[in-house]
Amino acid sequence: MSTGDCAGPSASTAKARGGKKIGKKKWAIEVDERTAAMSQPALECRAMNHAWHSVRLSVARRLELLKLGQTERVRECQRCDTTRTTRRQLPSYDVLSDAYHYPDTSYLVPKGSGRLSAAEADKALLVQEMAGE
Repeated sequence: MSTGDCAGPSASTAKARGGKKIGKKKWAIEVDERTAAMSQPALECRAMNHAWHSVRLSVARRLELLKLGQTERVRECQRCDTTRTTRRQLPSYDVLSDAYHYPDTSYLVPKGSGRLSAAEADKALLVQEMAGE
């Protein structure tokens, strides 16, 4: 874990009861090191899930798949450009494949390092945002 210093309430705007100004406070927030190389869109999608929209298949692709007794759903994230393609068998609708394509490697954590939780990604986003203020 690495630590990011986040500025607390601004002394010029925050006041305690009785009208006294609160001095500038710092919190040491520990952040998962794996988030250091991740872009803001990658962290947002890890924290809040992808913002998917459907991509229409061409008529030729749809016909090609139907000849195989299959269908395919393609989704693209509006934030980070990750693409998810799910292929299914017809008529059972069983999943044949489900693949993600990431625009670059900053979206992935090192193999074998475990899953990065949404809370860890959100915490890293907070530190990034506070550092930019």
